[in-house]
Order: sequence, then C-alpha cells, then structure tokens
Amino acid sequence: DNDGLYVAVFCEHILTELIDSYVPEQTLTNTTLQNAMNTLPAGTRFTAMVTSVSGTKTIDLTEGTALSAIRQLLNAFKAEMSCAGLPSPSNFLLTVLPQIGANNGVQIRYRKNLIGSRKKTDARNVITRLYCYGKDDISIESITGDRQYIDSQFIGSYHRPKVGVLRLTDITSPAELHQVGLDYLAEREVERISYEFDVVDLKNVEVIQGQPYGEFERFGIGDTVRVIDEELGINVTARVVEYEQYPLDERKNRVVLANFVQTII
Repeated sequence: DNDGLYVAVFCEHILTELIDSYVPEQTLTNTTLQNAMNTLPAGTRFTAMVTSVSGTKTIDLTEGTALSAIRQLLNAFKAEMSCAGLPSPSNFLLTVLPQIGANNGVQIRYRKNLIGSRKKTDARNVITRLYCYGKDDISIESITGDRQYIDSQFIGSYHRPKVGVLRLTDITSPAELHQVGLDYLAEREVERISYEFDVVDLKNVEVIQGQPYGEFERFGIGDTVRVIDEELGINVTARVVEYEQYPLDERKNRVVLANFVQTII
C-alpha cells in the first residue's frame, strides 16, 4: 500500500492434493486412458477429460500416490495433462491431451522482450544402447540378428555405451517390442538441453500504432516459442516448461524452454 506495507502469499498447486491419495500396486488390463483416469482420482476433487488419446494398454502400476500413478499412465500413453477450470463448484478438471500448449508464432527476441539468457545441458539419463524385453522375457533377437539390444545412432559419441533396459510385460510380439524400443530410445539418445530466459511479458500491451498487440505475444506452459539472440548466436524453437511471473515487476519474469517436457510429479 502507500505506506510501503506488503503481504507475502505462498500457494501450493492444486495438484498437490493428489499426493495425499494412496494407490496400491495393481495391474490395469486392456484399459483406455479415460477409464484409468476415471478410477485413480476417485474420492478426490478432480475429474479427468481425455481427448484424442486412443488405444488400450495393460499397465502395472507401482504402489504410491494418485499423482505418481497418473504420471505412470501419462508416460504409458505418451500424453500430457493440465489442470484448469471448474467442471462443478467442488471439482477441478484434469485435461489430458497428446500434447498441451500450442505454437502461435510467439518470438522472444533480444532488444524486444529478452533481457538475459542461460543454457543448461544434462546428459545424465542419456541412453545409447537399449536392451528390450517383453512378456515372459521375450527379446528382439529375431529382429536384430541375435542381439537383445538396439544401438543409438549416437553410440560413438561417448567412450562407452550408455546402457538402459526397457521391460514391457504387455508386449508379446518381438516386432512390436522392437518398434516401441526404437521410439523409447529416440527420446533418450540425446542430451536434455534447456534455456532459461529473463523476459518482459508483452501480453498486457493492448495497442501499438492502432493495432492489437498483446494477444499475439501471449504464451504459457506447453507452448512452443522461438527465441532469437543474435549477439549470443541463439536461435532455438522449443517448448515452455516453466514460467515464473512477477505481476508487480514484469522485468523479473523468467521462462524456461527445453527439448523435453518436465513433470511436476
């Protein structure tokens, strides 16, 4: 206020309520993602709506919280989730899609809305050789020529193979197991790269020279944006995985882009 007093408010994300719910170890047989999501948040204030995620899977859930169980489901179906909206006065809506966010052509650019930048590289979980096993320990030897593993195209980038193991108890076909293994390896054969930027949020700029402006600069979690800094040689297109906002001083805003999607779970 005018006397220099302020109030500090600390808020937890609403999804932390799911940490208090227990899910026992269980197997979901030939389940759709919608059916599974209808079951796990039972007894909580959450309702799930799954869109454009098809197919059925058999999933062995490990013991844990409802939040960790939902993460296992999202990983199995390669889906993403956001929490927004109130389907009823007492419930929150979990929206599940193949990918949240959008690409609206937003640019973060030096001398426009970019103040500072930092790059982080993480190679701790890289896999360049993946062993694959299915139900009853079937392998992919009949597909790969007596090899139980798949080598990444980057196998020679390190002084020795970085080994991982994939076990999928619901797959009985070596050909299907091989294809799933290829997809799994493609997501883990490169380093995780993230960029952290200090930005000025322009979404509240309503009009420039008589033209609407702010709506074209709006972005949020999951959105794909392009960042250009000619002086540092940065020209990347990646997804927003973190967005820290300071409503009273937008010069402190921070956005993190990455070539992977983080999880709050």
